[in-house]
Amino acid sequence: MRTWIGLMTMPLLACGPAAPPPTIEEAPDVEEPREDEEPPASALNVEVVDDPDAVWACDALGGPTTCAGDYLDLAAVLAPPELDLDACVDGAEQYYVDIVDGRIPLEEEEDWFPSADELADRVTEVLGLREWIDGIDDRPLVLTRRMQRTHETYVEEEFLVSDPLVGTFELRFFRPFSDGPVPALIGMPGHPLSDDQTEDFLHEHHGYTYLEHGYAVAVLGFRAYDSGRAEHDAGVSLLCAGSSLTAVKNYEVLLVHKYLRLLEEQGGVDGVGLIGHSGGSVAGNALIRQVFDRVDAYVTDLSSSYMNVQPCDSRNPRVECVIDETMPALYRIHARINDFNNPTLTVPYVEQEYGYPDGPGEVLDFLDDVLRGGSEEE
Repeated sequence: MRTWIGLMTMPLLACGPAAPPPTIEEAPDVEEPREDEEPPASALNVEVVDDPDAVWACDALGGPTTCAGDYLDLAAVLAPPELDLDACVDGAEQYYVDIVDGRIPLEEEEDWFPSADELADRVTEVLGLREWIDGIDDRPLVLTRRMQRTHETYVEEEFLVSDPLVGTFELRFFRPFSDGPVPALIGMPGHPLSDDQTEDFLHEHHGYTYLEHGYAVAVLGFRAYDSGRAEHDAGVSLLCAGSSLTAVKNYEVLLVHKYLRLLEEQGGVDGVGLIGHSGGSVAGNALIRQVFDRVDAYVTDLSSSYMNVQPCDSRNPRVECVIDETMPALYRIHARINDFNNPTLTVPYVEQEYGYPDGPGEVLDFLDDVLRGGSEEE
């Protein structure tokens, strides 16, 4: 299935308030920099440090998949003082089961046909991301590099990415050797097939192939992504507090995008695409509706109604878990989010069959056309 559209010119989302320029009287004398001086610091507030011995709380749990601590802490911070968060979480399973089974009605807004700006505002409002997105460049972002390995044609790096709001998550980044800037792809994996969701994306969903074709590839390791109790506990805690795992994933992708913008400033990256698989696509579908001015190309293989409750205990099939994308307010407008043929989607995109069974050929053609102007790098 081939569906490409051109990128329309749309207003930019704010990136935090800009300081007023100094008056003539206030303007300081500026000396010419010496050759041995460091370049001026970026306004993006990104710091990269090397620490191969850095310890991460999720390591003790075998990685990010069942690691929910930061999200539980975030929910406690976001919850209003009058809310009994524990009681809300305790009742959440039955509440969402009742919605899915139709005992609690949840109406879709079928007759709402918004503009791109109206849909962006609505999705951002529903996810509670307005202040998070607007202030993203004002918050410090620290990438701790735990590993750097040089291969024959590329450099591989593993980072811990730390942000004041969502805590710390893992990022694997692959940069091909090149004489100039290269386009970069952010990979949003699906629920893990193995012990390592990033490896699943790289092997099963063609991440290494994109790297071989000259694309930098950044793959997130999502936390609380086990289709089980960790995901349920984190998800319903955030829902009770007015947020969601979809919101957090959207923000984490934008943090990776912030790092890529730093590399773009430094001349290493030129253009950014987003590739989702399964749950990563579902989160990405909501993200591109909000930040169409920040993503140059989008690839997806799944849409969702944003209501997903499923059995999660093999010993007791009556125990059900609320899965990450679940959010009733998004369910009401999911038809608009998933309508890729509607002109409100202004990011060039291509839809693929679930799991990319036909291989990466069509996706590479699309990416080369959009991110490289139709000429594949040899």
